[in-house]
Order: sequence, then structure tokens, then C-alpha cells
Amino acid sequence: MLVGLQEEIDKHPELVGASKEIIIKTLNKEGSAEVKTWVINPSPVMRTINDVYTKYISDASLTRLIDFLDQSENKALKLRFDKATHFNLSNDVVRTLMTRLHAAGIITDDEYNVLKRAGEVRLSRAEELFGRKITIEDFY
Repeated sequence: MLVGLQEEIDKHPELVGASKEIIIKTLNKEGSAEVKTWVINPSPVMRTINDVYTKYISDASLTRLIDFLDQSENKALKLRFDKATHFNLSNDVVRTLMTRLHAAGIITDDEYNVLKRAGEVRLSRAEELFGRKITIEDFY
């Protein structure tokens, strides 16, 4: 058995005697960590360009973004924006770009935080304890 799993089960009366499937579901549940921690979602979090422009950033930020992309040193980035149909908000490159746009004052603190959070999930108790989700094999 995975080291520490039985101790965790014993701490929760509702899990003592429960089936392995219920224990797995309970400990792997998103947001079940004792300390509320957010991590980058391992699954792609796709948002359309239109959604980002209309739901996530203000008209003022969109104007600043257009002006920023029109600068000659941002030609390659403008080409990527023009060709893109979606943003993957859990992708490291996209997240780095969001940080760059925030640092340049193009998107606000609130917009930056909402965009970053959209690409994240809350940690499960299993991930908090064991660094990963548990599986049926962890009981043997």
C-alpha cells in the first residue's frame, strides 16, 4: 500500500471501510486539499480569441494590446495573434505571454489574475499528500 494512504483513510471516519473506488474519488477530488492550492491544469484549457477579447479583457486593454502588437518589434507576436483561433490558458508559453503583457501594463492586475486562474485547478488531497492522484494500484 502507498505509504501514508492508510493513515489518511484512518483520519476520515467516512472513508474507513469504504470501497477503494470511493476512497480514490474522495481523495482525488479537485479542491479537496486541506490547504487551498492552485496548480496549472494538466489538461488544455482552451478559450476562443473572441472569448478572451470580450469576456476576459476590457476594451481599454484590448486597445493597448492592439497598439502593442502594432509596434515593429512585436511583428512575430502579432502574426501569432492574427493566426490564432484559441488560447490554451494552461500552456506555459501562453502563460508567459500573459505575464509579459501584464508586466508591460497592457492588461490589468484583475485581468491578469482571472486569465491565469482560468488555466488552473485546485489541488486534490491525494496530490497534496502524495504529489499525484491515487490509483487502485496504490492499495496493494
